[in-house]
Amino acid sequence: MALKESTRLLGKTWGERITASVGFALLLMLALIPVAVAFGVALAVIRTPPKGGVILLGAYVSIVFVILRGLNAAFTTALYMYVKAGLSRADSADSLVQEILGRWH
Repeated sequence: MALKESTRLLGKTWGERITASVGFALLLMLALIPVAVAFGVALAVIRTPPKGGVILLGAYVSIVFVILRGLNAAFTTALYMYVKAGLSRADSADSLVQEILGRWH
């Protein structure tokens, strides 16, 4: 029963999920490209990677990845609640956010 329900909901939201996945991937690239370029330039100038720089780069990448995965999970949850509640596109996004936040308290 739950599998059929999940399949039905997935069929209704596959376009939104793909769009969100592409959007979050683009955000990830936009957040990482400047740091990767700066790290590459620094590496070209000093020729040996400083240990502190590598650690900071790894920490930055990890933090950005965790934040974007969290946003993706929040979007997926909101989308699930949107479809499960049977809301129409005309319904206010504010009411959906209030419902989500109300369930967490």
